[in-house]
Formats: sequence, structure tokens, C-alpha cells
Amino acid sequence: MKAGAIDFSTEPVSDNDLLGAIVRAEQKDAKSRKVRSEMASIQSRIATLTPR
Repeated sequence: MKAGAIDFSTEPVSDNDLLGAIVRAEQKDAKSRKVRSEMASIQSRIATLTPR
């Protein structure tokens, strides 16, 4: 989807569908943040290595 959209809903949207979409977006964001954090940690440790 465009511009980072997670889900697509047509109007009218039910409260349960909207809440489900929000929960899925939060879960995807949490996973993405965890992966970025792990990658930053790995990259910082790699940066401390000597050429040898």
C-alpha cells in the first residue's frame, strides 16, 4: 500500500474492524522497532571491530 499504509477499510467501518486495524498496526510497529533496535546494536558492535 502507498505511504506505509497497513490496512484498507471502506466506509462505513465498524468499531471492531477499526480497532482490529489499529491493533495490527501497533503490532507491526512494535516488531519493526525491535528489528531496527537489534540492527543498530549489531552495527554498533561491528563498528568496534578492528580490520584484523
